[in-house]
Amino acid sequence: MCKLVGEGDVAGMKAWVKAGGDVNQEFFDSFGTPHRLLTLAATDGDADMVRVLLAQGAEIDGLEEGRTALATAVVACIHPAYDTTEIVKVLIEAGASVDEIVHQHPFTRRGQGEKPLLCSATHQPGVLCALLRAGADSPSLHTRGGGNIEKYVKDEFDDAIKWMTSGEGDVDARAETARNLEKSGHILAAVRTGGSYTHSRSGTQYVIDGIVQDV
Repeated sequence: MCKLVGEGDVAGMKAWVKAGGDVNQEFFDSFGTPHRLLTLAATDGDADMVRVLLAQGAEIDGLEEGRTALATAVVACIHPAYDTTEIVKVLIEAGASVDEIVHQHPFTRRGQGEKPLLCSATHQPGVLCALLRAGADSPSLHTRGGGNIEKYVKDEFDDAIKWMTSGEGDVDARAETARNLEKSGHILAAVRTGGSYTHSRSGTQYVIDGIVQDV
C-alpha cells in the first residue's frame, strides 16, 4: 500500500479500499516504524492521492511521529526541489489546522526543535501563502517564544548565502533556497504592513499590496 501511495496509483488504492482496506491502518517499515497512508501521500505521493484518501475517510489529524499530514507536507518543502503547495492546499481545504506547532526532529524531547508551520513554510513561497491565506499565526506573525518570523527568514537566507559561498554542498539547491526565502521575505513584509494577498487571473502569482509574487 505504501508503494501504491508513492506511485500515485489512485485506481489501485480505490480497489484496495473497496475490498475492505482501512485507510487509517498503520503500516510498519523494516525498522518497525509505523506509517500512515495520508502522511505518506503528503510527502511521497501527490494531491490526487491525498484527495482519494481523505474521501475514503483518512483521519486528517492523525499523527505520525508527532506530526499531522499537513505538518509533514510543510516540513517537506524545506527541500527547494519539492513543492508541496497543492497538497498543502488540499489538506487545508479539508479542515487541517494551520496553527500546529511542528516537531522538527521526531526524536528530540518535547519542547525542543518545535516551530510553527510558518517557519518551515518560508522555504516555499507557495506553501507560505497558502498558510497565510488560511490565517496561520496571523496577525502576529511571530514564532513560538516571541521571536520575529521575519528575522527567522533573514537568518535562513544568510545561512543559505554563507553555504553557497563556502563551496560545500549543492550550490544550485542553496541558490534556489535563497530565491525562495527572498520571495517569502517580501510576502511577510507586505502582510506585516496590512497587505492583502489574492490569486492573479493566471493563477500563478500572488499580488500583495501591489507586489507581484511568482509562487
